[in-house]
Amino acid sequence: MLPLLLLLGAGALVAGQDDQYCLARDQYPYLYFGPKTAYERVYDHKDSPQNVPYCRPLTLWFMGRPGTRAPDQETIRKMQSLTGLKARILRNHEGHGGRLCPEDLAALSRWHLNVTEDKALWLTGQGQADLSFLARRLKRRLPELLNNTYPANRFKFRHTSSQRTQESAEAFASGLFDRNRNEVEISPPMHNDPVLQFDEMCPSWTANGARAMAEAELFEKGPEMEQTITRVSRRLGFNYNLSMDNIDLMWEMCRYDKAWKYVSLSPWCAAFTEDDLKVMEYRADLQYYYRYSYGDQLNVDLGCPPVKDMLDHFSRMEMATDEAYENIPPPVGVFYFTHDAVLHMMLAALGVERDAIPLMANNMDQQTKRLFRTSYIGSFAANLAAVFYHCDQGEKHRVMFYLRERIVDMEGCQVGLCSWSHLRTRLRKAQVCSLKFCNANAATAVAPSRTALLAALGVAVVAALASL
Repeated sequence: MLPLLLLLGAGALVAGQDDQYCLARDQYPYLYFGPKTAYERVYDHKDSPQNVPYCRPLTLWFMGRPGTRAPDQETIRKMQSLTGLKARILRNHEGHGGRLCPEDLAALSRWHLNVTEDKALWLTGQGQADLSFLARRLKRRLPELLNNTYPANRFKFRHTSSQRTQESAEAFASGLFDRNRNEVEISPPMHNDPVLQFDEMCPSWTANGARAMAEAELFEKGPEMEQTITRVSRRLGFNYNLSMDNIDLMWEMCRYDKAWKYVSLSPWCAAFTEDDLKVMEYRADLQYYYRYSYGDQLNVDLGCPPVKDMLDHFSRMEMATDEAYENIPPPVGVFYFTHDAVLHMMLAALGVERDAIPLMANNMDQQTKRLFRTSYIGSFAANLAAVFYHCDQGEKHRVMFYLRERIVDMEGCQVGLCSWSHLRTRLRKAQVCSLKFCNANAATAVAPSRTALLAALGVAVVAALASL
């Protein structure tokens, strides 16, 4: 009898938390959806010139992921089943079994899927706008460097073979050069690009996918996710718990809808309270933390190719400032368009947004102020920019990093401004960039235990990166 009373009490508590919530009436809805977060939500909206006293910018190195895109073909196919789920939710509310407010219910009744399988993974109109406006803001922040006084051939553009990175590069070039975009030479994609697709050429990493998802799968079986599944199911009028697949599908539709039309609300987001959305966001962070970032030292080591490319470019620019330099000067702007895995690995190799306590399935309550949040560092159109400066006072050359157009507080730097000598010393391991470990027999790799992960992540990784 007691267990039954406890179960009923828990159900009443869950119901009480969301009975009054109405997305349509929420002036400040929760809009952080992990790597599918709209870029509009997270970039720095201040675009005044970024002046560094006694310094002038010499070159900009930029790497970004595509803007807002469509889901993959399999996800679109699954989304088609939401029409049937919508009908069931509406029937539940006809019988007064659901808890959606009238406005949210009406919005859901009007919803229909507006993406087809033939457009899978394509950049959307919003995605083009993401990159075009980003380029225009960079021009306003760095007018001395990007105000078109340089010929178009002084800029280097590169992307992978996917439609979404190519369209992102072209949209960015349009924003940067306005009507002169056709003068920009965008390099054709390279097969097995060593800077933009190095992850796909590392057997040790590609064989690591299942193990990397283990922590997120543990979280799915934990109390936070169990409560979320129960809340969402009851809120939609079901007297049983929906499957994790159904919960996940509604969340996918919620965040894609919002990213596609940022000024609108997705009725599927009404299925979740803010607490529920934070749980779903944390699960996404766990997936990315272990697959692409600090959760596995392999990711940190693998992120060195773009770091080395950046350092080599700055070194060439440093030499070009010498009056005796007679070669063709390096580009004043290098712009790379790749995918989220590569961007996350590069950030890990740089030590950006690294938490002292590793993200784990059982410590979400300790991670409310975590640095590693894919909503912020890996949203649609997420990007890292580094500006190389020549300075008249102090050290001759310095570097400033920007993540989603916000200054990065890099270790050992002052208000984000890094001395060039410090940066080269700190990143000397990435400068060498040996990927010999990629050729190791992936089948012989042994998955570390949770205890080993804690030890390695809490001590070894932090120590190793701090010494770079």
